[in-house]
Amino acid sequence: MNFPRIELHHFFSLCDDTGLFQHAHYSVPNRNEGYCTDDVARAVVFLCNHSQARHDSQAMRVLAVCVSFLHFASRPDGTFHNFLSYSRRWLHGIGSEDCQGRAIWAAGTACRADVLDQPARFAAEEIFRRSARRMVRFRSPRSRSFGMLGCARAPGIDVAQDMLREGGDFLVRLFNDAAHNDWQWFEPYLTYCNARIPHALYLAYDVLRKQEYLDVAERSMQFLIQVMFDGDMLDVPGNHAWFEAGGTRSIFDQQPVEAGTMVEALVCAFRVTGSLDYLKRAEQALAWYHGTNRLGQALIEPATGACYDGLMPSGVNKNQGAESVLSYLLARAEPAAVQPVLV
Repeated sequence: MNFPRIELHHFFSLCDDTGLFQHAHYSVPNRNEGYCTDDVARAVVFLCNHSQARHDSQAMRVLAVCVSFLHFASRPDGTFHNFLSYSRRWLHGIGSEDCQGRAIWAAGTACRADVLDQPARFAAEEIFRRSARRMVRFRSPRSRSFGMLGCARAPGIDVAQDMLREGGDFLVRLFNDAAHNDWQWFEPYLTYCNARIPHALYLAYDVLRKQEYLDVAERSMQFLIQVMFDGDMLDVPGNHAWFEAGGTRSIFDQQPVEAGTMVEALVCAFRVTGSLDYLKRAEQALAWYHGTNRLGQALIEPATGACYDGLMPSGVNKNQGAESVLSYLLARAEPAAVQPVLV
């Protein structure tokens, strides 16, 4: 399948000199909802990964703003704020575990990204070192996995390898406790951002070469492929109700973040194992955004690069928020270094 070129018009429209608006009313940034560290972290990772960012002055300006936001969100004890109002007031004390994990992912990515100058990388490394060891307190496998992605980007930092090993062991223990028969997963249910967990284990294996990490990554990834594909079409469980072992999966609403994380994890699996089947599946998952889905409706506006907020029984959700567009952009940035057909 031929995918349209990456367009950043809508992404840029969500950005200002503070950060990235988390929601949009249709295509219009919703200032009432303010900003969140979760989405700013995703933006940092995307812009550090996107091969054309260094050649785009607007992209580089947005990256500088987002790294500054990450610094602003970072607290002296290594935790992060999450929700910021349009008037630049933090709305809560400490963000969720997912917020912490995504912020660590962004800091670890930024501190080794050559698209940033050295002083900016030093600042990102300070944030990373201050926050990374807090990963041992995370009880959610997804939160651990987000942080592990950042650790894998900065393996030369001692704390990164420590937390990558600790996180990998944690995920393997969860898997061994929960997996059985035809349910090869880390919990007795599938929820959101599921593919991030095997993704983190593939990366942990790539850095540490612990065979157990690869074995569990492969078993859980094969399970996800079985659950999330209907033949050659991605058909992710909906978020109406979580999919429990032995239960019935929801069809709607299907979220863009599920397709995007699946693309990224499959590309990583290809890089680690060399299996072309994973690359084929990654292309099929990316095609979900472009109409190869249960409703046969595209979620991407090619002219602006906007992504609609999901598939509902009645059609696409016409809002175009930050999580959705960044899930797509992160997915597009990953295959760029693998095979041009996916770009």
